[in-house]
Amino acid sequence: MKILLIETSSKIIEFGYAKDNELIVDISLSEEENADTLVYFIKKEFDERQINIKEIDTVSLSNGPGSFTGLRIGSAITKGICFVNGSKLIEVPTLDVIANKYRILDNIQNSEKKITSLVFSNLRTNEFYLADYEISDGKLTRTSEFLIQSIKEMNTDNRIFVVNDIIPDDVKFGFEIISLKDKSNIPSLFDLTKKLIKEEKFVDYLTSEPFYLKEFVSLRKKE
Repeated sequence: MKILLIETSSKIIEFGYAKDNELIVDISLSEEENADTLVYFIKKEFDERQINIKEIDTVSLSNGPGSFTGLRIGSAITKGICFVNGSKLIEVPTLDVIANKYRILDNIQNSEKKITSLVFSNLRTNEFYLADYEISDGKLTRTSEFLIQSIKEMNTDNRIFVVNDIIPDDVKFGFEIISLKDKSNIPSLFDLTKKLIKEEKFVDYLTSEPFYLKEFVSLRKKE
């Protein structure tokens, strides 16, 4: 199995390549590079390593929520590769990737606290996409729907909050947030991808769309 892993949901663009259950390539672009340079860097890395992109069996995409532009570009690249190669598509929610990244980095087997992963939705109103997870016997399980909440609406009881981006100085949470911005998402994406491949949870690339606001549940009370 040869897998191309693509992460364009956040400010740092990443990609990886795995073969026979081993992660061989894990590349993070510089902050100056944006998602529209991704194809160039994938080709450059594959040419240097003599990897034939036409032999990619599966493309795995961190599918959002996240950067609107980044997600659209990542989706377009993924669709193009699947169309040309006949590759299968795996989509992984970015909130799952972030929570699993925290589990892997700290080698957590069990956690008494819930893990809540966050992605910035609207900095002007301090709103976030989020989901809750639990870790038991080294396995990550999502325990909530995907939600949208403001900081003041978040339940902070017995939770560890993790985020993938830089936390702006003017955003005041009032509780501890763990930023994982300096660590690659690719190992976490690969770990979740293997599980989804085993479960044969492939996605039709023709109908695939990035995971956007419309698919989330708002808990805000109507006035």
